Amino acid sequence: MLKGSRDGVAVIISERAPIEAAVRELRRKLAAAGDFFKGAVFSFDPGERRLTPEERDILSATIQEFGIDLRVVEKSPQAP
Repeated sequence: MLKGSRDGVAVIISERAPIEAAVRELRRKLAAAGDFFKGAVFSFDPGERRLTPEERDILSATIQEFGIDLRVVEKSPQAP
């Protein structure tokens, strides 16, 4: 899911979704948008998900394919 804000566009991916499925869906949405997001800054908040360096690289490369910069935002899990 993509959500626009003053600061750019947030990529919101279910914490339960396999990263491969999330990347496929993201690629499909970006391809359908054509050049609409070109030059935009995207952020990704994985929520409770811990991204591996490889997952971060995959997301970044996927988004950069469409001329978009990615800013990964990591949150610490909240205490119970």
